[in-house]
Amino acid sequence: MPPLYPVGKWKQSAIQIRLLGKLLYEKRNENKFTCPTTDWRRFAKEAKTYPNSLAECREQTQQYNSDVLKLQRRNTTEDDDLETKLPGAV
Repeated sequence: MPPLYPVGKWKQSAIQIRLLGKLLYEKRNENKFTCPTTDWRRFAKEAKTYPNSLAECREQTQQYNSDVLKLQRRNTTEDDDLETKLPGAV
């Protein structure tokens, strides 16, 4: 099977059980990043794409950032109000 991604850097794992230096059991795992077909490029071209996903993600992240900043500002304002209301506050 041809590798779907470059696999030269990824080490295949294996399980070995030894007793007093003697190998009792060994199981080698196959590489997980292989494709069972030789024409995987055709399938990659036919796969559904999401061209607006990056813009949607960016928009959600900016909205989240805005919400967090609003909460932080509100909390710091409440903390400032608390300090002025406490007895002995400067």
